[in-house]
Amino acid sequence: MKTSTAIRRGAAAVVMGGVAVGAFAVPANAAPSLDAIKQCESGGNYQAVNASSGASGAYQFLTSTWQGMGSITAGYATAADAPASVQDAAAAALMARSGASQWECSSMIASGAAASVSTQSSSV
Repeated sequence: MKTSTAIRRGAAAVVMGGVAVGAFAVPANAAPSLDAIKQCESGGNYQAVNASSGASGAYQFLTSTWQGMGSITAGYATAADAPASVQDAAAAALMARSGASQWECSSMIASGAAASVSTQSSSV
C-alpha cells in the first residue's frame, strides 16, 4: 500500500491508497520538519550537488557550514560524501543550534510558497 503525507499552504493530509484518511492544520509559524526541508532542498537525494553554490547532500549544506559542524561531520569533506545517517545527524544538530532559518526552503515552506512538499513511502 502506498502512503503519502503532503503539506500544502498550511494544511497537511495523510493519504493511504489514494484516499485521504486524515487532515490537520499546520500553524503558520510552525518550523518545517527536517523531512520537509530535505524534500524541498534536494528531493531527498543524499548525493545531490548544486553546481552553482557547491551546496551538497540532502539538506544542501554549504561546504563551510558542513566543515564547521565539528565531530558530527568529521571524515567527510562534503555532505554528499557522507552517509544518510551522518547528514541527518548534522541537519538535526544545525536545526537545534540555529533553527530552520539556515535553509532557504524553510521560509518557502512556512509561507506556502513551496507549492507542494511531499514525502512518499511504499510498503508491500
